Amino acid sequence: MITPRKTRIPYLDFLKFFAIASVLLGHSVEQTTGNDFWDNPIWSFIYTYHMPLFMLLCGYFFGSSLNLSFGELVKKKFVQLVIPSLSAFAIMYAFVMLTGYNPCPELMDFSWFGFFNAVWFLKCVFFCYLIGYIALKSLRSFWAAALVSIVLFTILPIGNVDNINFMLPMFWLGYFCQKEQEVIDRYRRRLLIASLVAFAALLPFWSGRLTVYMVPIQVVDWTNGTVDWTNLNITVYRMRLSA
Repeated sequence: MITPRKTRIPYLDFLKFFAIASVLLGHSVEQTTGNDFWDNPIWSFIYTYHMPLFMLLCGYFFGSSLNLSFGELVKKKFVQLVIPSLSAFAIMYAFVMLTGYNPCPELMDFSWFGFFNAVWFLKCVFFCYLIGYIALKSLRSFWAAALVSIVLFTILPIGNVDNINFMLPMFWLGYFCQKEQEVIDRYRRRLLIASLVAFAALLPFWSGRLTVYMVPIQVVDWTNGTVDWTNLNITVYRMRLSA
């Protein structure tokens, strides 16, 4: 039996290339400007969209994983995402141990925190796949699964692991785009114009110092049970700008 070839979608391939190029440019700016990159206009602009765009693309292709059993999903994504992340951490650790030179201490931190920080995005995608799968299989509704999981991982401290609370909304948005592809295609021009207008209106208020790396999501202070409204406003603004 001949398996039909999957049709590639050119604009998705372009978005993948664009996201990769943006990551390379953003990290290049970091390495060439020292600690001044927070206020660099190129870096600041790239960090409005580049990682959210990656996660949106991951969410777009999430639907096919729902045909797998949970065990099959864990095994497949562990091989695809966690093993490369572990390998990268091991290679960095071996390099520093053998040479005695650590070119990037803030990235190559060989502690438990450093392990999660190394190639954090791959582990974040892994967790988002598991969260999305469990939420959809349990709640049987896209809107319920998305809303409940986003709220939980926004308010619970565990959401900060590998920036899950920052990336999960974009993962769900990507899955939504795939589900509603026909509607999006029908109104593509209007949606594009509306998105560009909204982005242009929100961008003047943006600063590299509002990134999740400078202002992590900590909406609830669990030591006293209060809500940090400033953090919530920044979180919502950041989410709307990225989307």
